[in-house]
Amino acid sequence: MTAEQWYKEFWKRSLTAKKLNQKCSTPKYTKHMDTFLRGMAKDLGFEVPKPENPVFGGKRIDQLWRKGNFEIAIEHENDQSGISNEIRKLCKNKSDLKVLITYVEDEDFVYRAHQVARRVEMKLPNSVLTARNFFLL
Repeated sequence: MTAEQWYKEFWKRSLTAKKLNQKCSTPKYTKHMDTFLRGMAKDLGFEVPKPENPVFGGKRIDQLWRKGNFEIAIEHENDQSGISNEIRKLCKNKSDLKVLITYVEDEDFVYRAHQVARRVEMKLPNSVLTARNFFLL
């Protein structure tokens, strides 16, 4: 699965996910996103091991999808000001596709989205930029 395919599938599904149409900074929203992503993974034929003690904001990857030898690592961060830790976790992970889901304010959306993308790019080590894995924001 390519980054573009993943994004298109995510976008299509998120438009009809009613529980995702609420303020994204609440713990309840984080749980809805976790459930949404697990359902998407299952529908696409991926396995998502459920940690015994889920830790949101912890030191491990939020979700790791597996299908055969292909892996997708996903980090979900409600507050984009705290994405540095998520970027570090994703960069250390050996997955084929790395996905960071975060949000920017509606005001000056395009400008803010470009700022966040630039921050992510600046945090990525050269080893990730030159590797054959993809980083999707």
